[in-house]
Amino acid sequence: MNSGLQSVKSKRIWFVPDFSVWGVTNEGEIWASGYAGLLAPAVVNTGTISARLGSIALASGTAASLDFAGDGLINFTLTGESARSVEDIYGNVLGDRVKNTGLLQANGGTVTLTAKSAGEAVQHVINHEGIIEAKSIVNINGRVFLGGEGGSVNLSGTVDVSGDDAGES
Repeated sequence: MNSGLQSVKSKRIWFVPDFSVWGVTNEGEIWASGYAGLLAPAVVNTGTISARLGSIALASGTAASLDFAGDGLINFTLTGESARSVEDIYGNVLGDRVKNTGLLQANGGTVTLTAKSAGEAVQHVINHEGIIEAKSIVNINGRVFLGGEGGSVNLSGTVDVSGDDAGES
């Protein structure tokens, strides 16, 4: 994947993959102190990704931009759509553009699952069967964003944005 600095002053970075037919899979543990993101034509998480008070993004597409906002979180925008059949490293066709069967944990932060698909029939653009936690921490509400274009979204897993105190959600 190539990254190019679009504008230092706007704090925005554009990512354009060296396009291939390969997806990316996390089967282990990723612990981030701010931002963890996986971008590819197809993304699979069966492991754990944690970014306390940070942001996690799983995104399928051909291009994306990151906007480093002043609130300490990163806004992620998908700007290109995937139109090809995508395979894992073993040559198996991936039927979902973004699939989570693991744990995504960004308490006090943001979790984003997003995918754009065009031209190729896929089972789901987003398939969430795992656990997403974005719980509130000391009046900092967690947020979850799910956005899929060009196919169906399956949400059979757990999404927890709960809070322990009044005013937290």
